[in-house]
Amino acid sequence: MNQRLIVLTTILIGGLAANLTNAAIKIDSTSSHSSSNNGYTLTWTHTLNWGKNQILVVGLTGEDENVSDLTITSVTYNGINMSPVIDSAVTITTTTTLKAQLYYLLERNMPSPGTYEIVATYSGNVQNINGGAISLSNVKQEPAEAVETNSHPTGGRGIFTSITIETDGAWLVDVVGCSNPGSFIAQSGSMDEYFDTTGDSSSAAGATRFAESAEKNLKGMDWQVYVDPKNPGYSGLESHFPLREIFYGICLLGVFLYFVYLRVHLELLSKEM
Repeated sequence: MNQRLIVLTTILIGGLAANLTNAAIKIDSTSSHSSSNNGYTLTWTHTLNWGKNQILVVGLTGEDENVSDLTITSVTYNGINMSPVIDSAVTITTTTTLKAQLYYLLERNMPSPGTYEIVATYSGNVQNINGGAISLSNVKQEPAEAVETNSHPTGGRGIFTSITIETDGAWLVDVVGCSNPGSFIAQSGSMDEYFDTTGDSSSAAGATRFAESAEKNLKGMDWQVYVDPKNPGYSGLESHFPLREIFYGICLLGVFLYFVYLRVHLELLSKEM
């Protein structure tokens, strides 16, 4: 079994200034897809609805033994080139390489509302590609205000990013990837998960989070990954029951109370005899 790799990249997008509009950032639509075998491209459809000041954010993760295969040559929406988020690419390598990256498209370059294809093209034949898209409205028509990335090869199952919020009413958008098939659970109650997709050998998810006010070093996006229960490295309980620590604690407490009761009961019986 390969060592588990986890990567996470987070961006901060600004809402419109309050003196321009009272409209808060809103989710327009979401979509996702995973490749079922090796390939140079990942293609799926995403629906764009009516809205003002829209942005489309696409998150991609790829896993391959050859790092050069993971170079993204283009991401398009209805044939329109999307822009990479500067500094959003994060790569980690052990026996295999896992890479995550974010792309975006502003309203002025978008097609009219409708359903169109997102096509992500890589430089090589990639073992597994996962992708997700989130379109939003009432967003400042400019690149991301901040970008943070994180990765670790420790075989653990959790990862997070900390980010400084400069603008009131901004939103965090991210993509997280794992080099094992599985599923993700957002650990912060203020995160909203919008896609969770699994391929043959890896998985990815994406979420948003509203940041009401400016804050330094906010623990913005916090994830746990639970791998495929068919993987012998993790039990089915761990894969599907994220509150297992609480469950185990309750079980241990129950066993302890049972033995306390048993001791008291035996002492009472001995006195009666």
